[in-house]
This record gives sequence, structure tokens and C-alpha cells, in this order.
Amino acid sequence: MCAHRSDDVPTCWGGRAHYEIIGDDEPASEGRLDPPSLPFEHLEVVGNACGLYKGNVYCWGRDHGDGRLGYGFGDSEITLEQALERGGVAIGEPIIALDSGASSHIGTSQVCALGESGDVYCWGFGSNLGYPGIMIVGDDETPAQIGPVELGGRAVAIDTGGAGTCAMLDDGALRCWGNASLAGGVKIGDDEDPADGPLIELGATIHAVSVGDGHACAIVGDGEVKCWGFDPFGALGRPGIAGASPSASLEPVEIGGRAVEIVAQVESSCARLEGGEIMCWGSGSYGKMGHPWHPSCEVYGPAFYSCSADPSCCIGDDETPLAAGPVDLPEPARDLVGLSAGACILAESGGVVCWGGSFFGLLGDGMAPACSAGLEIGPSCLVDPRCCIGDDETPTQAGERAWVPLD
Repeated sequence: MCAHRSDDVPTCWGGRAHYEIIGDDEPASEGRLDPPSLPFEHLEVVGNACGLYKGNVYCWGRDHGDGRLGYGFGDSEITLEQALERGGVAIGEPIIALDSGASSHIGTSQVCALGESGDVYCWGFGSNLGYPGIMIVGDDETPAQIGPVELGGRAVAIDTGGAGTCAMLDDGALRCWGNASLAGGVKIGDDEDPADGPLIELGATIHAVSVGDGHACAIVGDGEVKCWGFDPFGALGRPGIAGASPSASLEPVEIGGRAVEIVAQVESSCARLEGGEIMCWGSGSYGKMGHPWHPSCEVYGPAFYSCSADPSCCIGDDETPLAAGPVDLPEPARDLVGLSAGACILAESGGVVCWGGSFFGLLGDGMAPACSAGLEIGPSCLVDPRCCIGDDETPTQAGERAWVPLD
């Protein structure tokens, strides 16, 4: 997780943007990037970190041999200083937008960049890159050498998740590629260009889109939210619906207001309403819904919980998000970011509030060193309440713990 501070010095915490975990036994303020003189316009973190500065993309951290750094040198890991020395990832044109996505379920980790021309370039690992027959880009070639994804049009916005990538085109169309859940049951981009796949039709003007791990959500029309794909944990936000194809007849999610921002995550979705309220639906594991109803729903792995076995573990499976109500926040939100096991907001005052599981120090409060082992071990909120915010208290009730210490 990274925050772009008013002094232009990015601060990152968790276990990916540095070579040690930040935020588990020290405050997030210890994660100020060095050198501090580079004011990144945008930061993305997915197993490594990538920053956008004056049209160039710089990636640093660990590569894991899957090309996610994008330099084409087969690096195992590089520092930010080394990334700056290389002059950025070779893409072939100035970049105006950057996004990344990772999934432990589908087995993909990629970065996608939107160029000034409207072309989209992706690198990393998985069958969701959008290049027919290519599973890895960036390990021994650069994105510039591979070229752009064939979209059949000019993109104006992109979003990448574990399920794949969606691009909004300048004619108002939406094109998605990757997992079959994104395009109504047909996998796109593995053996054909995304331009050869179907356009996503939602029956109204599409203003924003977000891709999760097995589903996607979009803001359409006058602030309505529509979600499609597959997720058995209520992430589509429609009671009794675990899967849906994108179509003009797709029913909107009941959120009780006009959405201005949407985030699809792993097994969950959240929307920011125009008044600053946050509505979340899907899996309540580790408190990531922000509602204090789910202290016993944090088990991953062989004992994975079921919404049908315990409906209190999910929102959107047998009730609407509106029935659950907004997340109880200490201040209205003016920005929203999703985490794999939680979410963070930029509050009206300029502070950052997070809730969910503190794996790898993602809550940034420095109070949960025992929770940094992560999802592989699955620390229990019941055994150590410091591992979670939102499981047995709301972010407001958590008090100072919910505010990430950035100073």
C-alpha cells in the first residue's frame, strides 16, 4: 500500500515495496521512499512496486522470474535506485496511466500501462496479458519489443485485476480480456487478440470499471453499479446470484446512492458514494467488510468458510448491500483503495483509514508483528485481535488503530 503525500514523498508499507515488511512492528511512516526527490504521479504495488513519473514507468522489488519488473533482464530483484538508473521500463511511448493486478487463485500477476496514443501494454505472468500464446512478458524482452495489446480501438482508461484487464475505449465501448468470467464465459486473449472478442454491453454509458479476482464492476448511467463474473461470496451484490454475464439487462447493485468510485477486489467489492460513504459487499473474512459481524469468518485454505453455512460471513449473498448499510467511518472518504483482505480510504482531513487483515503490515499501525506471516499461515483475528480491524469493531470504533500513522 502506498500513499502520495502532500510533500510529494510517497510512503509505502506492507511487504512488497521494500525488502522488509513495513507496518507490522513499526509505523507506516518508516516506509518513506528513498530517494525522496522523485514525485511519482501514480504508484502500483503487485509483488513489486511500479511508479509513473513524467511518462516513464519505474518498477522495483522482486521479479520472481515472471517478468513483472518488465526490464527484460531476468532480474531477481532491484532497488528503486537501480530502477531509476535504468531510465524506466522500455515501453515505446509516454505513459499516462498504470495499473496492476495479482491473484493467488487464478495464478497471474501483471502490470498494464496506457500510452498517450491509447495503446495498452501489459507485462508479467499469466494467460491474462492479452497476447495470444504468450504467458510471460518482461523476463527476456521488454513491453516495447512485444508491442501493444490489439484492442481494435483507442483506450482512455484501464483497470487490471486477478481476473484480467478491462479497457474503456474512446467511443464508449468496454473491452475485457483474461478469465472467462469477464466476457460471459469465454476466455479472451489466450489464443486470440482482445479485439476479436465481444464488447461488454451494460445498457448504459460506462463511466468507470474495476476488475477483481473473478468478477468485475462498473459505474454506469447516473451512478449505478453493475457487477458480473463469478463469486460465491456475494461480491456481485445481488442476493442469490453467484454468477452473471455482462449484458444490457444486468440489474444494478442496491447501494442507496450514486457511486463515484468502484473497487472490485478478491471476493469483495466496494463503492464510494458521492457523499463520501463507503458501501462494501462480498466476503467478510478478516473484517474486510468493515462491519463487526464476522470475527469467526477469517479461515482460508482447506477450512474455507461458506456463505451458505454461515450467512453472517458475507454481505450480498442473501441481502443487498443497502440492507447492510455503509461502513462506519470516522470521516467521509474522498478516495478508496482495495486491498486483498481489506480496504483503505483517504479521509476528508487527508489522513488514511484502513480496515481488514494486517497481513504483511498492510494496516500500517505497527501493532501486529505476529500477523506478518500472511495468508499462507492465516493468523486468527480471534487469537490476536490486533491482526484485524473490522471483524469485531467498525473502523470508527477502532479509534486511532484505524488511522495509518504517516508522520
